[in-house]
Amino acid sequence: MPHLRCLLLLPLGLALAGCGGAAPEAAAPVEAVAEPAFERGTVLGTRPLPATPPGEPRLRLVSQVVGAARGAGSPEANAVEVVVRLERGNRDVTLIQPAEPWLRAGQRVRLTPGPRPVLARDLSGA
Repeated sequence: MPHLRCLLLLPLGLALAGCGGAAPEAAAPVEAVAEPAFERGTVLGTRPLPATPPGEPRLRLVSQVVGAARGAGSPEANAVEVVVRLERGNRDVTLIQPAEPWLRAGQRVRLTPGPRPVLARDLSGA
């Protein structure tokens, strides 16, 4: 019986002896998962923005941002504030862009981030 216990403990002893041995082989580098070039989301709502600078300083600032969003010399006078809930992270973002008929609550969209974010309809149905 004592020999049987020694035989049962032998594999355990060999396994433990290997723990302090030579350094393990270097692990293969993990490939970085590329972030998608866009994020999907849903429009929560839109709000039209004034086309002319009002008297209140805060609203003048909003008007200047709208002008910058439209681009210099753009004939587009109708700008809207769009609130989008992004799927990844369940975050809400607000964008200012020219008004489009398809921009309405519930519309699935794709947001391409960058210095000038682009909002487009998501036609993938996913």
